Amino acid sequence: MDRPATSGCGGLERSGSRAAPAAAVLGFFVITLDAVIVNVALPSITRDLGGGITGLQWVVDGYTLLFAALLLWAGSLSGRRSSTLERHREGEHHDQLDQRRPEPDRAVTPRRRDGTHRAPTTIWVVRDGDDLFVRSWRGSRGAWFTDARFTHGGHVPAGGVSRDVTFTEEDDPAVYDRVDNAYRTKYGRHSGYVEPMVADTARTTILRLLRR
Repeated sequence: MDRPATSGCGGLERSGSRAAPAAAVLGFFVITLDAVIVNVALPSITRDLGGGITGLQWVVDGYTLLFAALLLWAGSLSGRRSSTLERHREGEHHDQLDQRRPEPDRAVTPRRRDGTHRAPTTIWVVRDGDDLFVRSWRGSRGAWFTDARFTHGGHVPAGGVSRDVTFTEEDDPAVYDRVDNAYRTKYGRHSGYVEPMVADTARTTILRLLRR
């Protein structure tokens, strides 16, 4: 625990951001193509249906406006879908940080006092209600904890990306007890490691993780 670890953080998928401009360009192309087709067909429309210049102008404008309205509606629908997906990602953030794997695998990189970031350090993350907490296995002597408590900032990998987090101190004894139970429940199989995490030296190093 509290030992340096290498953390592989994959890049965030960009396919969604590339698809939106492509769809907009394709929609514009379709509208332009249809407008050209209508213009080419105007002589046949005049011959078969009659009507003057004003009527033909309404045909062209009405056809173009109809497709433009459909394109705007599709863009609005896409925007609402993107907002829904973003809210869903926000809701999943804590779940990503609290994934329960067989081994401790959360590598925090607190920000140092000079603004740089430390090498990743493996820690355990537990949940209490909607909040996530970490502790220093080495107590207040933990190097990562010293920087995290001083700067209150850093990164935590979650869901394949590096998340900016804020470390805030907690002084509620009731929270201490609940976090003790969370460590025992989640990591109780790791004999020799859980005991120091619920000892007094580690209890006072509790930090809450907040996404920035």
